[in-house]
Amino acid sequence: MKFVKSRLDNLSASAVAFDAGALYDTPIEGLRAGFSAHNMGSRIKFLNEAYVLPRSLRAGLSYRLAFGDEKAHEFTFLTDMIDYRDGRPFAAVGAEYFRHKVLALRAGWRQTTDSGYGLTLGAGFCLNRGDGRL
Repeated sequence: MKFVKSRLDNLSASAVAFDAGALYDTPIEGLRAGFSAHNMGSRIKFLNEAYVLPRSLRAGLSYRLAFGDEKAHEFTFLTDMIDYRDGRPFAAVGAEYFRHKVLALRAGWRQTTDSGYGLTLGAGFCLNRGDGRL
């Protein structure tokens, strides 16, 4: 659930929306399927004009491989189909290498969209909070 507020000059408007999703572990070890819907809810209204929030639907698959001593190496491969309300559906693919549950290296590619396209790269660190949980 979320509350959205927007301002244009001295005007303001608000809306209520929610995101929902599901994740399914398939019978094939390491393979997962997911679906999500974003920005479902009321319209945002300025004066006499009401606007729909930028809704989107996503569906995807991921496959994780873990190997080595204590499964120190993990590779995850994924693919998504994304459909924004006001645009054409597009695809995205990615991969992540996770070493000793500490360092993650990521790469992805997405099909042409209004917000950009092409290769993306990233890295992340997972820090232990001291209570045994990550």
